Amino acid sequence: MKYLITALMALSSLALMAHEIEGVQMLKGTLKTEVRVNGIKTTCKVQIEDVKNLMEEDKFGNPAYKVKVEVSLSGGEFLSSRKVKLDKKLTMNNLFEDGVRDLEYRGDGVKLTIQKDGRLSEAHINYHYGPVICNF
Repeated sequence: MKYLITALMALSSLALMAHEIEGVQMLKGTLKTEVRVNGIKTTCKVQIEDVKNLMEEDKFGNPAYKVKVEVSLSGGEFLSSRKVKLDKKLTMNNLFEDGVRDLEYRGDGVKLTIQKDGRLSEAHINYHYGPVICNF
């Protein structure tokens, strides 16, 4: 019986450690990069305006955060009428169905990935020409 209780305690502590997050908050600021959308040179801009605790936790007790973000794509060809234009203001969070993800945030057709120091590294934007990936 004593060994059974010890084994159960060891397994439960392993399960808790497997879902541990570091609690990295996204840094505020603005980043721009150039991408090609359907052959059109386009500026991808992401502005992080506000980061707050969502005051919710996943089933493991990890806190979730919400972020106010402005995402824009703008570009066009000089001699043509082809243009790329997207402006979205979103509220995103890092609370997913399987729990809190420390380095990933999602919102209406946009997924942001951050580095361990809180800096934005990627933005995946669903656009009507197809998905656009902006690397910063």
